[in-house]
Amino acid sequence: MTLARATGLCTALALGACAPEPIDTAEWSGELEDPSACFHGDIPQSTGAPAVVGTTAFASANERAPCARSAGPELRYRWRPDTTRPYRIDTFGSEFDTVLYVFRGCSREPVACNDDHDSLQSLVAFDATAGQAYILVVDGYEPSDQGDFLLTIR
Repeated sequence: MTLARATGLCTALALGACAPEPIDTAEWSGELEDPSACFHGDIPQSTGAPAVVGTTAFASANERAPCARSAGPELRYRWRPDTTRPYRIDTFGSEFDTVLYVFRGCSREPVACNDDHDSLQSLVAFDATAGQAYILVVDGYEPSDQGDFLLTIR
């Protein structure tokens, strides 16, 4: 996992290794280190533009989106909002046809799902609870839909 900060670059095996400095973006690609885990990495901030810069180029296609046939490679991120309020999360600026969906924690309870909100990019909007863990999944629509993505939380 590589963590990028406004003041430089920190390479670490765990997100906490770079604390307590604020982290601007998280970059991650690859397989789950623990196959039984329900997410690939933590989002290090509650909101951001973008909160995650990543690629699904080396990810596996294990998930099927609740709102699309979604057979492309995906990455899953755990996110815990700081404040209870409505949030908008999108993949605008990504380089492939994305599907974006959200589960409540590792329970796989669906919260929101979207395919093609703005052309081939996705947006979900939902009321989130402060401190609750959500799993944000960035997926490709087709098996060939993979590559660099931006995940923005507003």
